[in-house]
Amino acid sequence: MTINERFKEVRIKLNKTQAEFGEQCGLGRAVIANIENNRSPVTPLYIKVVVDNFGVNEEWLRDGTLPMFLETKEQTIDKLAKKYGLDDFMRKVIMAFAELSDSEKDAVKSFILKIAPPDDPEQREWLRTPTIKAAPFPTNETEQVVDFARDPDDVRPTRSTVSKADIEAALNDDSIKSDDDL
Repeated sequence: MTINERFKEVRIKLNKTQAEFGEQCGLGRAVIANIENNRSPVTPLYIKVVVDNFGVNEEWLRDGTLPMFLETKEQTIDKLAKKYGLDDFMRKVIMAFAELSDSEKDAVKSFILKIAPPDDPEQREWLRTPTIKAAPFPTNETEQVVDFARDPDDVRPTRSTVSKADIEAALNDDSIKSDDDL
């Protein structure tokens, strides 16, 4: 089967007319007909459009390597839910977690550690590991920070010089729960 034939196979599998398929790809019906009848090549742009719009496996489209369609995130989560007997609420929780940014995922992991720390030290360490590793501050750099008054009579903030290494250490110190602990 040629790439042009596989292009047509996608459209047929999706039960779309050439006009419908072309519209969803941003192409005219005549362009689709020319591709399917091997009068026009399947360009890299056409491949990208079909892969992105319909979840087609690019390897399958290019050379026939199965499967035709890639599994969607929803399908993967549905399989997990079925395998582990999760209800619809838990399926939605997993879906929402998958949509979070890396920093939001780290915040959720930190929250879980606080409310239900795992007994297994390996799991505890995994939850503490940031999704994104921040580059460490160079130890010789300093930063001007504002010292806000803790006394109601002292209303003017002052500035102090603190090494960035000390700032990083304070940020990574799990025993610090609030500003009062600093």
